[in-house]
Amino acid sequence: MARINLSNNNLSGSLPSSIGSLTRLNSLELYNNKISGILPYTIGRMHTLRYIYIYSNQFTGNIPDSVCMLNNLISFDIYNNNFTGKIPECLVQKPFFGELYMHNNQIEDLPDFSSKYQMGLTVYNNKLTFEDIEPNMPLVGFICSVCYQNFAPQHDSINNAIDTTVLSGSSFSMLCSIGGEHNIYQWTKNGIDIPWAVDSIITFDNVTASDSGVYSCNITNAVVPVLTFHRQPITLHVNPVSNIGINKLLIPFCRAYLNPTTNILNIEFTSQNSTFVKCKLINVIGSCIINQNLKDGKAQIDMSNLPAGIFILKIEAANKVYDYKIVKQ
Repeated sequence: MARINLSNNNLSGSLPSSIGSLTRLNSLELYNNKISGILPYTIGRMHTLRYIYIYSNQFTGNIPDSVCMLNNLISFDIYNNNFTGKIPECLVQKPFFGELYMHNNQIEDLPDFSSKYQMGLTVYNNKLTFEDIEPNMPLVGFICSVCYQNFAPQHDSINNAIDTTVLSGSSFSMLCSIGGEHNIYQWTKNGIDIPWAVDSIITFDNVTASDSGVYSCNITNAVVPVLTFHRQPITLHVNPVSNIGINKLLIPFCRAYLNPTTNILNIEFTSQNSTFVKCKLINVIGSCIINQNLKDGKAQIDMSNLPAGIFILKIEAANKVYDYKIVKQ
């Protein structure tokens, strides 16, 4: 058996692509070093390779699809690294593949290995969701009463934080987006459960000042025990002003005119951060009609071809979102 064992040697640097020339190697053992960089694509040329032990290093990047060319692969131990992306789907088809230890990485996508009932699989401390874990629950190592650590915890903070201001009396929806077929949602306001808010999306049809607060959502799953995900907070401010006109946008460095308008809406920003400001025009059914960045602190929205009615001007500035009513005559 041809074998390379350079484990526990404090090795650093990256693996050269020339490693693929070791076409008669049976076992590659480089664990417990400081090797960084990507796993070379040329590893797929090592057709006799059965064991890859590269755990406890500093590898980054995606797992190359070329590992699927390793028809004799049995064990692939990559835990305690910084791998990202997905585990190649083709590994499911390998007839003798039976061990994947990938915990403590940044992996975001996991295939369905449930056909390999006896497979050893550890995935905790990655960026997987219920969508990845549900299909793999039949695996022996996942269902034992003391093996929750095989899939939990995960990086549990999902979606982006939002800080937004909306008009009193308007409609506002909040979304929690996460994969999984058996998810259970529970929204909270200021850390307290909202009894009726048990879906992935909640809507306020008529926002009032009392709806102001910090919202989040806790997500569990009916077939995946222990694991819980938390939506990053949505901070909702309610603006009691229902009829905003010229120079009444409640941002110190912003003014919009003319409002009401018949054709052109001008927006001006004087903040030093004006280059990072975006504006969107939303119709009453929530569709984005216009989406543009500011240029030199100014934006001009042509509304001449839009029907008369009420629109929402959404301004994204300094990591906050502001909504204001615009009237087209």
